[in-house]
Amino acid sequence: MESNADNAEVPYLGVKKDDSWPGGPLNMIDNDFLKTKASKELVDALTARNDPRLECWIAPVASKEGATVDQHTYVGIPHAVTNPADYNGGEAHQSTLSSFFRQDKPTLLKASLMVYPEVCFIIAEALQRGKVTMNGTTAERMYNNGISASMEYYGLTAEAAKRGYYEQAAVKYNGSLEQLITQKWIAMTFRGAEGWFDFRRTGYPAFTTGPMAFQPKFPVRYAWPTTEQDVNFDNYQAAVRVFGPDDINTKMWYLQ
Repeated sequence: MESNADNAEVPYLGVKKDDSWPGGPLNMIDNDFLKTKASKELVDALTARNDPRLECWIAPVASKEGATVDQHTYVGIPHAVTNPADYNGGEAHQSTLSSFFRQDKPTLLKASLMVYPEVCFIIAEALQRGKVTMNGTTAERMYNNGISASMEYYGLTAEAAKRGYYEQAAVKYNGSLEQLITQKWIAMTFRGAEGWFDFRRTGYPAFTTGPMAFQPKFPVRYAWPTTEQDVNFDNYQAAVRVFGPDDINTKMWYLQ
């Protein structure tokens, strides 16, 4: 892949009036849309970097007056908190995903198999780790290409330049894995489980769990269903002996 034009994507059904809820996403039941609350980790990461994707993806709170925890314009919900609807004084003081996701606009709302920004970050990491070499490019260049391709995808190239986005200390390439993976996570925010896969490999981004979480750390794998022991017990036991307990905290063999 050499640009966003090479992205491997499939348009969703349900993004225009011909194949979705009557009237399309623009006319979704408002109370349903209120369930799409923004994540505090994402909002805070974007805010700290003055990232224009914040305004594109996240809606401002309806009111700052009466907010009990955070009086900023954009407020995300922490993971696994008790009574999330009451966080920060109630839903009027919480951000949802923006109206960008309610437009009858199929051009960007697609199922992505692989996109150019992801390829850039994969190459950047491989170069940074010294695993590969590529004539005419560097880890820094591919890192910046990954960010700029994400900005371009959402129509934010000019706005990112206007804000001096790439010159900020938190954004300007410093050669750290944490910085690279964090930017990859931001770029891949709406690409399913990609962020979890990278977290399992690298430990970044270093998320924290909430008080209602099942356990105090993020799992690194799925556990096998009990039916596996019913129909394949001998091989199940052999795998446990070699790779470790069948537990959501046991890293798979290729992560160990």
